[in-house]
Amino acid sequence: MVALDGSMVRTGKFVPSPDAGVTEVRKLPKRRREEAWQKTRVGFARAVDEVERTHVARMDTLEVVAGDLFGAAVERGLSDATEVFAVADGGIGLRNTLDAQFSGLKFLLDRPHLMSHLFETAEARGLEPDKRTKWVADVLGLIDAGDVADVANAIEGLEGFTGQGADRASGSLAISAGIGMSWATSTPTIKGYR
Repeated sequence: MVALDGSMVRTGKFVPSPDAGVTEVRKLPKRRREEAWQKTRVGFARAVDEVERTHVARMDTLEVVAGDLFGAAVERGLSDATEVFAVADGGIGLRNTLDAQFSGLKFLLDRPHLMSHLFETAEARGLEPDKRTKWVADVLGLIDAGDVADVANAIEGLEGFTGQGADRASGSLAISAGIGMSWATSTPTIKGYR
């Protein structure tokens, strides 16, 4: 199993500030901090039945970090026969990049983002805010009980509205159903193999 996510980190470096003068003691040019936001990516690889993980992190392109993640997975025992599951948020390019690194990858949308897509679906259905919460809780209950395929089919069959949330939710669930995933815990449980 692999996971990969990105974030922005504030970085800074000191640069000379000629207009500020010099320091009192050493008479060096005073400096100011230039701040910038940098993309960083963090991931891990582990066998599904293991707790220990090998982490990768870097301020670099998605492709470079995915390559590092592949290397970490190989160190953890990845082979041509290994079935690889990726749990991620579905960010732009993330799935394609992981697909390029891991043959036969099964991509799973992480639970917080699945919930977000379910709420988008509930909103697109026109449900009132209090009913949205109950509907999402009911759907998650069915997913947690292992009825992923039924939920995916039901969402795909909803009529009378359009919305990316429904497309995203049903697509994510269809992928999950295809490999028999249960979202009862934050760690995916593959039916018959934990």
